[in-house]
Amino acid sequence: MKRKATQRLAAAVTVAGVVGGMLAQAAETAHAATYLSVSLSGSPGPLEGVAYWNSAGDPVLTFDSGGSGTVAAINVNNVPATAPTEAPSFTTDNYDAGSPVWFIEFADGGWLYGYPSNAGLGTADWEAARGGCSNTQLTATYGTYTNMLAVLESDGCGGNVASAQIYASGNQWTASNTQSAPSDTITNIQYNGETLAPGPGITVANPGTQTGTVGTPITPFFIQASSVKGDTIGAYAMEGLPPGLSRASSGSGEITGTPTQAGTYTVTISAFDNANSSADATFTWQINPKPSYSGTIRLIKMGLCLDDRSNSSSNGAVVQVWKCNGQASQQWGVYSDGTIRHGGLCLDARNNGTANGAKVQLWTCTGGANQKWDTKNFRIHYDNPAAANKVLDDTAHGGNGSQQQIWTNTGGTNQVWATS
Repeated sequence: MKRKATQRLAAAVTVAGVVGGMLAQAAETAHAATYLSVSLSGSPGPLEGVAYWNSAGDPVLTFDSGGSGTVAAINVNNVPATAPTEAPSFTTDNYDAGSPVWFIEFADGGWLYGYPSNAGLGTADWEAARGGCSNTQLTATYGTYTNMLAVLESDGCGGNVASAQIYASGNQWTASNTQSAPSDTITNIQYNGETLAPGPGITVANPGTQTGTVGTPITPFFIQASSVKGDTIGAYAMEGLPPGLSRASSGSGEITGTPTQAGTYTVTISAFDNANSSADATFTWQINPKPSYSGTIRLIKMGLCLDDRSNSSSNGAVVQVWKCNGQASQQWGVYSDGTIRHGGLCLDARNNGTANGAKVQLWTCTGGANQKWDTKNFRIHYDNPAAANKVLDDTAHGGNGSQQQIWTNTGGTNQVWATS
């Protein structure tokens, strides 16, 4: 039995007008080139079509109530102007009486409809219809996608693609019916060589290791989450935050606060879409103790300052002395836990060295004995129990660029330091 084209045309025109309707959901972010970006929409008002994502990440088209012109749609975002060379397709679990269908609208006034079966779109189940682009009335014409596209183009009714949707119509159901409202779960969408991302399609960007200092407010931190399917990210969760940090407000992906306790924390951040699908990212947040001293550390009898050679703040960075210049590479913090830090790293005796001549570097803070120091009596004492009476020592006894070491305390000018 042939379907009534006029009824479908009325529904199709309605779809074009409700893309910005009550349930419209804009794409969150750019996506991989192999994936479609889509948005969902439904008819506003008392006769309402509803489009939503289910927990499996598939779009569902259904109705709260129905009647002529009521639709729910999946809209292809940023549709290419050129018509696909192969037939777009999808699978529905509830095809009935001409709904749901592909609806492709062309700039020159024509339309193509693609009718699926439960197994997907048939190769010869497309219809071409004119939309005021020809004086000749086009009767219902069915065939392959390629043939129907050629029919429109031969009548000057094709041209650029203006929009592409999969829509379900409420024409087959009204509120007075005793049957349930139709509901179609749509899968296996293919358009222009692209497919809908599998599953929820949510990504949460991993921010990498974060640092902070007790008593110092953090720079507000935002979870970066997106959906390649065009869904809205509506909720966030955070576990393992350092004490003093919290979500800024309900439903917000912003983290704010002032750390109150030093330590290394494993943080998991989660984002949820409107179907309660979620994705996570886990990272480390290092909270440093508040320094008891901040500033330069100087060989006071030589006019030299302790210096990170390249201000690289990376493991293995060479610790040297250089003429005091007030640059960032010469800024240090002395902490109550016995560490001396620069750029988030700790002053470190290489390879847990304890003998005279062991070189000093910067390294990730571990709490190890080779990172324990104290600054008293104009010495920087190495507080490793396995290294008796060792202090920070300038290898070259003056001059720019010499790497620092540990050495037995001799009282020499190359071991006399000041932190104030």
